[in-house]
Amino acid sequence: MIKLSGTKWIDESEEYVNSLSKLSAKKVRAVCPRCGRVKSKRWYDVVRQYGTFCRRCANLSRTSDLMLGRKYGRLTVVSYAGPAFIAGQNYTRFNVVCDCGKETVVLGPHLASGHTKSCGCLFLEGLIGSNNPTYNPKLTDEDRKRHRSGINTWRKLVLKRDDYTCQVCGSTESLIAHHLDGYKDNSALATDVDNGVTVCKGCHIDFHINFMGGYRVPVTRQDFEDYLEQV
Repeated sequence: MIKLSGTKWIDESEEYVNSLSKLSAKKVRAVCPRCGRVKSKRWYDVVRQYGTFCRRCANLSRTSDLMLGRKYGRLTVVSYAGPAFIAGQNYTRFNVVCDCGKETVVLGPHLASGHTKSCGCLFLEGLIGSNNPTYNPKLTDEDRKRHRSGINTWRKLVLKRDDYTCQVCGSTESLIAHHLDGYKDNSALATDVDNGVTVCKGCHIDFHINFMGGYRVPVTRQDFEDYLEQV
């Protein structure tokens, strides 16, 4: 006998299938645990081959099994997290643990291709110190402390003044206080509320990356006004 816990049987009870001999030729119908299709097969095939998986999903699962326990970048694959249906395609998801200790879920293809290498901590580390596009080497550690404190207050005042609304698209989500005249080259205006404008994350990226060509490119108030004209 074989017990397939968690299997969803269509016409038979779990007690019935568990009473069958391993060599039984009786047909049973069950839901493929990966794609959800209903499949009918002889019981001895269930026992000998790949359980209640359909043939296609069984092949995919065998490939995915090889990923369990392996490490991809900073992520260690712990277990399956269930399928994901994206644009009509069926993908395997995995529960993973990052070296920093955080647990998350990642698509199998993103792990295998190297698209996802961490829980996001790798990206954040790239923004620390001189790697940050807004890093100013002229500031001392004490200056940076005072600067961060002042910037936090400035951000709150800018968002409040703009009624917590993106001044480009009207969104009220993922808001950022943007310096009109870049504060790296205009430190005197870093905490000037009149030098700030509220934008959402999407518009902020669009301005810096698509319009200006990158975060390290110096920006001015006129650049932002030109951007608004073409939006």
